[in-house]
Amino acid sequence: MAGYSPESGNFLTNQALPIGEYVTQWVDRLYANDDWPEWVKLIRLTPDASHIVPYTALPTDPTTVTPYTILRTINVYLVDPTTTNTPVSTKFTLREDGIHVGFEHGTYVYVKYIEPPPRFSSAVWVAENIYNYGDVVYGASTGECYKSRVNNNINHDPVSTISNPALTIAELQALGPGQPGIPASPQTDVFNLLFNVPVPPVMPDPVPLGDGFKLTLNDVNNVLLASHRTTQAGTTSNANTLLALKALFDADALPGFTFTVDTLTPKLTVTDTLAAFIIAEWTYVSGPNVVAVPMVWNQTAAYTAGSPPTTITPQILKITIGDQQFLPGALYSITLTDPMGLTGTVQYQSSIFDSKAQILAGLQTAIAASSNQLFNNIGTSLNTVEPSLQMTIYRQLGTLAVVAPLASPYWDIVPFPEALFNPVVRGASATLMGEWGQTDRQTMEESKVPGEESQSSGDFETNVTPPLTTQERARSRYKV
Repeated sequence: MAGYSPESGNFLTNQALPIGEYVTQWVDRLYANDDWPEWVKLIRLTPDASHIVPYTALPTDPTTVTPYTILRTINVYLVDPTTTNTPVSTKFTLREDGIHVGFEHGTYVYVKYIEPPPRFSSAVWVAENIYNYGDVVYGASTGECYKSRVNNNINHDPVSTISNPALTIAELQALGPGQPGIPASPQTDVFNLLFNVPVPPVMPDPVPLGDGFKLTLNDVNNVLLASHRTTQAGTTSNANTLLALKALFDADALPGFTFTVDTLTPKLTVTDTLAAFIIAEWTYVSGPNVVAVPMVWNQTAAYTAGSPPTTITPQILKITIGDQQFLPGALYSITLTDPMGLTGTVQYQSSIFDSKAQILAGLQTAIAASSNQLFNNIGTSLNTVEPSLQMTIYRQLGTLAVVAPLASPYWDIVPFPEALFNPVVRGASATLMGEWGQTDRQTMEESKVPGEESQSSGDFETNVTPPLTTQERARSRYKV
């Protein structure tokens, strides 16, 4: 508009520098005139004891991102206005030390505001220069301006690409694979009619009158469970004597116990499916003096406790975006990898005006819309207050979340307010003409700025009741 072009060879540095300053001046003049949806923000704040919320909360460390800075307060709400259609705004007063939010608020208030306008520069980045926090430079290869995020920023090209920093992933709950359960293995003991001596004599059958067999069972704590003895009263066979002993134990109805007799051998088998047990006594009882002689028994299966079935415990991950990963206009992605090495990725290209919660919401939407099988049956939950994104995963998967920034970690890209492009360019060129002494052209160009701004503002407005176009108009009362 001024008649100069960088490609023409007659566009000098001392001409570019003031033009960059004029652009900043006109952005300052127009930035807060309207409630532009591109940069109007909503923040939850806690009033102090004097019912004041400050205009700014600056970090103690200038390398961190400023929490917020309020240039123009648009409205104050008692509850989150995005959750209700009910009028929830409250009266507020702008004071020197902050915004007085009245006396009807609770723990929090929600402030709708516009931040200070971005700063721009035509000074090209120079590797040898020392840049401090907040200094703005121009990237010649991209046409963008960049603001330094740190002090003593030397030889860090704002346009160069860097390795993708990882988002913060915290495991709130580990994956617990479900088990079908293991049944208990019963204990089985076999009691033979043999004397437990080096040279056992032959067991008579039937045993002499008055002789018999005694079996005593204890639990693992050596507490008596049951004890019984059978004696020969006539000509009963040893097998029938064992059957009589079995009948005595069956009458006790010990939980889990089963008693069986092999009449051919003969022998007695005891099985318990619920717990282990101890053989306190297995003897041949003989004579009037009740002489007990140990007999042979052997354990064919020891008791093994089972385990009940368990359900799958999902892995729960929480993803948050730190200050170093919160980069405007960056590409955010989440990649899953299964044990076989198969991978799946979802991505969200953030806007330069996105908040952290909006970025996480974009990733949540991308997960739900993904056709990759690794993202099937993955639950997500968005916490917009923290903000954080929780992922619930029911299988063994590796998770990586990264951000591909547009600039280095030493610089933040300074977004140009697109809605103000036309009025800012016209205003800046008008100021330049005035500097050259062409005050009549300056006045003419500046008079067009309000129209340019009004036209840009109208692009964001919706006419609720559009005027009649092709609809039939009411007939005149004089027409038949």
